[in-house]
Amino acid sequence: MRGASLTQLIEIANDLDLTSRAVRVNLEKINHIKLPAVLHWNLDHYVVLTKVENKKYTIHNPAFGKEQLDEEEFSRSFTGIALECTPSNQFEAKDFPKLSIFKLLKLDNSNVADLCKIIFLAAFLEITMLAMPQGIKKIIDASINYSPSASIELIASVMMGLVIAQVVFLGSRQFIVNKLNTNMSLTLMSNLQSHLLRLPMSYFDSRQIGDVASRLNSLDVIQKTLSLHLVEILIDSIMSITSLIVLMYIQAQFAAFCFFCILSNFIFRYINGPKLLEFTEEYVARTAKQQSHFLETVRGIQAVKLFNKQGFRLSLWYNRATESFNALYKKNQLQNNITMFATFANGICITFIIYIGGTLIVTKQISVGMLFVCLTYAQLLCARSSSISDRLIELILLKVHKDRVADILLTDIEDNSLKSDFPVATGKNIGIEIKDLWFRYSEKDKFIISGLNLTIRPGESVAIVGETGCGKSTLAKLLCGILKPTKGQISLGNINFERLPLNNLRQLVGTVMQHDHLFLGSIRDNITFFNADCDEDFVLECCKAASIDRFVDSLPMKFDSTISEGATSISGGQKQRFLLARALYHKPKILILDEATSHLDIAIEEKVNLAIKKMNTTRIIIAHRQETIDSADRVYEFNNGALHERIKENAVSD
Repeated sequence: MRGASLTQLIEIANDLDLTSRAVRVNLEKINHIKLPAVLHWNLDHYVVLTKVENKKYTIHNPAFGKEQLDEEEFSRSFTGIALECTPSNQFEAKDFPKLSIFKLLKLDNSNVADLCKIIFLAAFLEITMLAMPQGIKKIIDASINYSPSASIELIASVMMGLVIAQVVFLGSRQFIVNKLNTNMSLTLMSNLQSHLLRLPMSYFDSRQIGDVASRLNSLDVIQKTLSLHLVEILIDSIMSITSLIVLMYIQAQFAAFCFFCILSNFIFRYINGPKLLEFTEEYVARTAKQQSHFLETVRGIQAVKLFNKQGFRLSLWYNRATESFNALYKKNQLQNNITMFATFANGICITFIIYIGGTLIVTKQISVGMLFVCLTYAQLLCARSSSISDRLIELILLKVHKDRVADILLTDIEDNSLKSDFPVATGKNIGIEIKDLWFRYSEKDKFIISGLNLTIRPGESVAIVGETGCGKSTLAKLLCGILKPTKGQISLGNINFERLPLNNLRQLVGTVMQHDHLFLGSIRDNITFFNADCDEDFVLECCKAASIDRFVDSLPMKFDSTISEGATSISGGQKQRFLLARALYHKPKILILDEATSHLDIAIEEKVNLAIKKMNTTRIIIAHRQETIDSADRVYEFNNGALHERIKENAVSD
């Protein structure tokens, strides 16, 4: 939402020891600027131009990754503003951490054992396949030479045994593969989910929900590709080499021509690999944007209907879907071209062998059975080599998915360690002390909080008022550990925030924030936050304090009634009271309420405020309603990043 201006980009470049120069340039002279350069794009963000060649423009777009655009596409988005950046003498290149796919897998002993079993079974399966052509050769030659039927029956019996062995080996291998896939998928996904849930809120604030979901899907692609294709590459490589050696032993010219066709196939795939990687990256990014738009529409469907914007939202989705499928079309078209070339090369190889083999049969240099063996091994060699090149391409394409997963796994997590013996308070309640607190979201942003000081005594309630957007909610997030101060000190019960682990802090603090959610589940589940061993009496007590007990009692299923996803089945006031009951069930020593009663009518709000006040909990109340403000012991006005105490009207009248 905050974004960055061109001036801020210049300042960032200077901080990185880059000499920058902003220029206005038209399309005809864009190739004269020094590359790489930052370009203003679509009037809403920036991209990096890295290459201009033959009216093709290569850019790195933070929204979609690397793209190659033609002149028309480039002209449509480029605004004419560019920023040249040149390394100064003090500039030092830095290495950024990279995610290793094999480190990501972290195979345990059972997984390694399953992989060995898969390789063992696959090897025996391939041996039976290699033996089959020899049996067919002997039957063909025996038939042409009018050999006794007993010998043919014996060969056929042996081949039947090989077929049965193939079925057994194939079934056993597939069973172990399915087991390995299931175990690895569950382990990898749980590890990624665990890391994701421990990331700071800033990670989620800067990404769309569809983008985060697509990154989880990328992990599934990585797991399936590695668990299946690495074994296939190993087995196919062994089969290809074996087939090539056998073919060289039988007819060297057949082997030489097959090798030439296979090499041309690999070269063609290698040349098109970077372009295929680019198309895949673009498709994944645009699909994530499409999913985010869809989820946003579903989440806000009530507003869409009330403002009669179904057609508008559909149009926006259709544009994003079109971009996604256009990227998929380019990717599939290139893959089709690669497949067509492989088919052509393999067909030429087989045709050559048939032609040369036919002339050799006429001159009686080889038998018909031997030609059949050569054809079988050549087809096997071409098929397995094509499979290897396909799998290698898929491994290259994993870079797209690896980078998306790395965005999660290489982001530092919050310190969520919980210390059971950590001294947090010596009494029923604890106070808060803030000294010279400063905060801004980045080094280039203005300070939202500047030199703020505040002391709240244990059990005291303080109301904070001020204009919308002045920074009250930011202060609340700092107090509950969602944000970290730029500088300054916050202490709870004489303990500095820096010494207090987040889990310990969040055990002390109960919150009702502006954008809090209820989850799909029963009323009891939401109040206790899905605690299986809950205190039923205390649940009822919290509901009474939040004045929601009568509503619960009026429902047929009472506390077992289900709250729908997004809490669309209840009113805004009811939702706030359930959130308040949830915060109270937490048994907090400090209660932070950010517009927690804004949807309640005055009578219920007074009742709720009185019930909370009787609990004698240290409270910070952010509100605009006078009734809520009057319930506090002291009132502070937030202005220009600092707090100024306001004399309460009732205190003056007294």
